[in-house]
Amino acid sequence: MFDFSNLNWTAALLFVVKIIVYFLIAVIAMKLVVAALKKILDKTKTDDIIKQFAITATKAVLWVVIILIILSAIGIEISSLITILATCGVAIALALKDSLGNIAGGILVITSKNFGKGDFIEVAGKAGVVQDVGLLYTTILTPDNQVVTIPNGALTTNSVSNYNREGSRRVDMAFGISYKSDIAKAKEVIAAMAAEDPRVFADPAPFVAVDRYDDNAVVFAFRVYCKSADYWGVKFDLQDKVKDALAGAGIAVPSRHLDVTVDK
Repeated sequence: MFDFSNLNWTAALLFVVKIIVYFLIAVIAMKLVVAALKKILDKTKTDDIIKQFAITATKAVLWVVIILIILSAIGIEISSLITILATCGVAIALALKDSLGNIAGGILVITSKNFGKGDFIEVAGKAGVVQDVGLLYTTILTPDNQVVTIPNGALTTNSVSNYNREGSRRVDMAFGISYKSDIAKAKEVIAAMAAEDPRVFADPAPFVAVDRYDDNAVVFAFRVYCKSADYWGVKFDLQDKVKDALAGAGIAVPSRHLDVTVDK
């Protein structure tokens, strides 16, 4: 242990020089370790967010090690200090358990690559286009222009629907005709209307079939495939056109009515 009671100017200067030398050696060693880590991560083509997190975490650990080594080298007892740091680490981990869970979730999200920036996803009742995937939170932009921040922990504990993963989507619609109308003809009209839209895929072919019989209508299930980017345009355009297409073919679209019988 360094004797501070007998400290003179010469000893003080040597003491400071000793600390500076140890510090410089430790910093150089740390830079070499970090540089080596960067090369390894670059070769593995690791995601930039994971790369930055790994480098930052490594630097933090190395700084703690450097400080402990320097203190030990100049004769300061560090065993009690290590115990204090360990206790503080446990306390901090317990206080920040949710944040640590989000960090772990962020690492899983980034490494799994189930979705990325620009994908349209739905999770925990929220749907939108992914704007950013961070270590703590993922930000999405909803169709009505709301920015929603979702903790990454929720992304690992809930089901996530990625509507862009396959590049195409199925558009599900339902249309009704009156019971007096020709079912076969209505199917032909709806299928022809879909075939006229260049955004609708020919393979898989549009699907039209009777889905159910309501009180005042025969309801068709109408399904087509298109590019994910065209989903909403195709859905709204076909729904706009179907009434006129059916009416032009003489097929009645039902409206709600009530039959009343009066007993005299």
